[in-house]
Amino acid sequence: MKKIIGKSMGFVYSFSIRLLGLFFQFALSIAVARLLGTAGAGIYSIYTSWFNLLSNAVSFGLPQYAIRHISILHAEKKPTQIKEFILYSLKFFLFYGLISIILFYAFGNELAHVAAGGTANGYILKLSAVAATVFIILKFFSEILKSINKLNIAMLIESLLLPFFLVVSLYLLSNSSISDKPQAFLNIHIGILLILSCISWLLCKHELHSLEENKSTTTSSVVPESVNFKKLVPFWLSSILGMWFLSMPLLFAPVFSDIHDTGIFSSAYRLITVIVNVMMVLSGIYGPRFARNYNNKNYALLYEDLKKTAYISMGMFLPLFFIFMIFPSEILGIFGADFRAGAHWLQIMAAGQLIYSATGLVGLLLNMIHKEKLELMLMVLSSVLMVIMMLILGYLYSITGIAIAFAVGLAFKNLVSLFFAHSILKKLIVTHIHHSA
Repeated sequence: MKKIIGKSMGFVYSFSIRLLGLFFQFALSIAVARLLGTAGAGIYSIYTSWFNLLSNAVSFGLPQYAIRHISILHAEKKPTQIKEFILYSLKFFLFYGLISIILFYAFGNELAHVAAGGTANGYILKLSAVAATVFIILKFFSEILKSINKLNIAMLIESLLLPFFLVVSLYLLSNSSISDKPQAFLNIHIGILLILSCISWLLCKHELHSLEENKSTTTSSVVPESVNFKKLVPFWLSSILGMWFLSMPLLFAPVFSDIHDTGIFSSAYRLITVIVNVMMVLSGIYGPRFARNYNNKNYALLYEDLKKTAYISMGMFLPLFFIFMIFPSEILGIFGADFRAGAHWLQIMAAGQLIYSATGLVGLLLNMIHKEKLELMLMVLSSVLMVIMMLILGYLYSITGIAIAFAVGLAFKNLVSLFFAHSILKKLIVTHIHHSA
């Protein structure tokens, strides 16, 4: 009974941290909109979209792979192998991060001319490359902490401290005499990411030290066996496509509109993606559980856990869905009077996110049960479909077309993944029962 209560309290504590983090993220969105205006919101939108996309590109899928790999190593009490995996991963991040920084500083202006509203915004893409390298290190250590049963610590740093410090820094910046406040804020953002990355590294080091095996334990490297390109490529491509998939509206918005409309649209988009933050909490909780249950052949529990993620996410988003559909203009008015113009964009995207929340963590489950190649194929198919729709609808209807393409593409991808996840799990359950009889 105490064990059940302990698990329940841990779950409630994790969600409390995340909800408080959502409050500060919402406060950050409002602060960016009100203090930096529609243009500043547009600049921040382009910056965050590109650094999120680039961070997944330089990660080579290691953070996603770490959830499955480290949770099993931790269960088997192998801290030495975990440390080797961390060192191996950091070399990857720094090497590919440096390459991306060099490329973006060399060609950032040219790329901005095509994809970021003009060469004057080249500095945004250059800073996003720097932020990407730092952010993926923070994200990686956060996944390590989650995989060694330190979910609450990871949530505290990733979900609460990051937006909190950004809100505080933006408030201080607004009262300063700095002329170019949007660019200064981006620099501050990178600095905060660097500090939190160092803190996460120290916490991981401390936790692994407490798990250290006795000196008789073998120290031979497991990297050649457990970390190889063939295993990582599906995770890497799925990670890039997943972020590309979610960031596509913000990446295409500057192509078909100006920086001010991009800023308005980004505020509507951030309201919609609140469910993505809920899914991130669930991923930290259920990702390791999916991996362990599959490893232990507990297929029925896998199926039940998938349904639970759908119930939780749907329960969290449904009240917001009705609010967004009934009071879209009033909600966006919180960001400022100019932002009310995005009311219909908010309603369109809310419909797609409703289906996204109702399907649960289907993509994560496929990755955790060694069906990452299938998930990759589904992501490629869905991404191609969404790109085609955004190019056509964006050209015809500007940001309204982008919102429609995003809602349709998001619903399509998750419904198809749900179909395959259910089919695979039912087959595994039937086969396991047959062999156990």
